[in-house]
Amino acid sequence: FCTVIDDEILVVHGGISDESDLEVLETLQRQQFVSILRAAQSANGTSATDCDAAETSNVINAVWSDPGPLNGCIRNSQRGGGCVWGPDVTDAFLAKYDFRMIVRAHECCQEGHRWTHNRKVLTIFSASNYYARGSNLGAYAVFKYGQLDEPCVSTYDADPGAEEAHVTEQVGALEKAALKEL
Repeated sequence: FCTVIDDEILVVHGGISDESDLEVLETLQRQQFVSILRAAQSANGTSATDCDAAETSNVINAVWSDPGPLNGCIRNSQRGGGCVWGPDVTDAFLAKYDFRMIVRAHECCQEGHRWTHNRKVLTIFSASNYYARGSNLGAYAVFKYGQLDEPCVSTYDADPGAEEAHVTEQVGALEKAALKEL
């Protein structure tokens, strides 16, 4: 559900919460989860594992949580799982594990990436044109050994013609995609 770069950077799909515990994530059996919201079922329909609430909560937060501007943790009602965690939670988590930063995905960013929590959380979104042509750039980050504080973030557009779209066209494309989803 996550990885650690050089004992200093947590890389995770969604994020953390005020109850995140890397020891729980490290010891759980990944194959016990057939989806993010339920543990595996055996052939006869009974639970194939004894996933406890801490395991399930840690998995859901690792996959569905998002950083927010306010301190604390609140339920992530937009996603239906996980939490929205604040800068104080980031600071406590980084201090607990002696990490420098958290790198995550899970949120479309117009510029392909976004720094939050005083440049301690980096969101990288690799899919350009996610909602519609011209709606967003994609990005990736490269961490150089010895320079982990400042990753090299590169952005791109998988459809170069979209760069020529004016802001009003980009907004229109995004609104059209959102209306289609509704």
